[in-house]
Amino acid sequence: MTATEDLLAIAQVSVTLVGFSGLVSAFRARVPTELEARDLSGLAVIGIGGSIALAFSLLPLPLAYLEIGEAAVWRICSGVFAATLGAGAAAFAVVNRRLSNAGFIERTPRVNRVTLGLASAAAVLLALGAFGVFRPGPAAYLTALIVCLVVCLTYVVAMLIIRRRE
Repeated sequence: MTATEDLLAIAQVSVTLVGFSGLVSAFRARVPTELEARDLSGLAVIGIGGSIALAFSLLPLPLAYLEIGEAAVWRICSGVFAATLGAGAAAFAVVNRRLSNAGFIERTPRVNRVTLGLASAAAVLLALGAFGVFRPGPAAYLTALIVCLVVCLTYVVAMLIIRRRE
């Protein structure tokens, strides 16, 4: 199967990001009760986004052993990944809206909009591949995984740079 080494490398980076979210929370507060709602939301993006990247970087590997053909493996994985990213983008939008309605000011409104746009675009790209609009393969899939990692890393940097309210 093509891209096996790339998938394993993304899995390693994903595990690192998920673990790093714990360090970010340690820098943000001495105890978890000191974390604000937006801090928890940012940590959720890092943890969930890293976990999604980890899960979907590993998903094609066991499916390749089913001998269903490489194109079918990429189609199946792309479809499931697209559905997951679409649901994640919708959940992100709902949580962000509820936090804003509850009076929690967005610290990174542009980052939030770009995150929503990137996740939605990656979901559409994967769905197009899953439905056979273009030849299925690792290009769109790896691009979507990298989008997940970039979003997580952006939130790590934002949480380390932006000071919480005292």
